[in-house]
Amino acid sequence: MVSGSLMLPKEGVYKVAAHRVTGPSSYPAGGFEVKIPELKKIYAVVVSCSDAYFPCVVSVTDNVVKILVKDTTGSEVSSGTDLSGITFNIIAFGE
Repeated sequence: MVSGSLMLPKEGVYKVAAHRVTGPSSYPAGGFEVKIPELKKIYAVVVSCSDAYFPCVVSVTDNVVKILVKDTTGSEVSSGTDLSGITFNIIAFGE
């Protein structure tokens, strides 16, 4: 599944950073954070993952993306769920 936003705020040249991370071994309610160290500020991000989960970008603060994970029913996965076997692919656009 893929989730993201590509509404860039201005014309110009952006850096692109791609990351592949595994999910947390104990999922925190409200989502988990991933820092994209190559960027100072993220303007747009796309996230996909393996298996039957749906990642939703719930916030971006500077170069940190917060990802909420939903199951096949559309509900957030339970706090404490082991997602360490799930791969999350992140493509971020920024400066």
